[in-house]
Amino acid sequence: MLTEPAHDPAKRARTAAEEFAGRQRGEGYGLDFSEASVRVLERVVDAHAELRVPESYGELRAAPAAALDFVARAGAYLGEVARRHRGGSWAAGQSGAPFPVLRDAAGRPGQVFDPFRVIFDAVGAKDGGIVVARYMMMGGRVPDPGDATDVT
Repeated sequence: MLTEPAHDPAKRARTAAEEFAGRQRGEGYGLDFSEASVRVLERVVDAHAELRVPESYGELRAAPAAALDFVARAGAYLGEVARRHRGGSWAAGQSGAPFPVLRDAAGRPGQVFDPFRVIFDAVGAKDGGIVVARYMMMGGRVPDPGDATDVT
């Protein structure tokens, strides 16, 4: 799992993202690593609203296994979409952080994007729009649902 120390956080994040996308495609969600698929990811997160996460991201390791696994895999997917379309590279998070982060995200030296935190916040908030909004704040472009490029 991604929460264990890793010698290659990039490989582990990519693998988790691919597995998550494949599993969700089997459930009927069109996760294809396009920026438009961030809206689909938002729907996946909303469909998992029953997951219980701790009050604080710092306590994530104490979350039930299903919630921890979901945050790990969905966060890896969001991070891979960001990396592929906006740049950056996977790197270990701050000391004690449960997951890696994207450094130099969106071509901005020094910018750090934590896609796992985005998913954690979205699951914990139980209201929609957080995933898309945070991705766009980072510099991502997510087509409107009516655009021809939107995926379902």
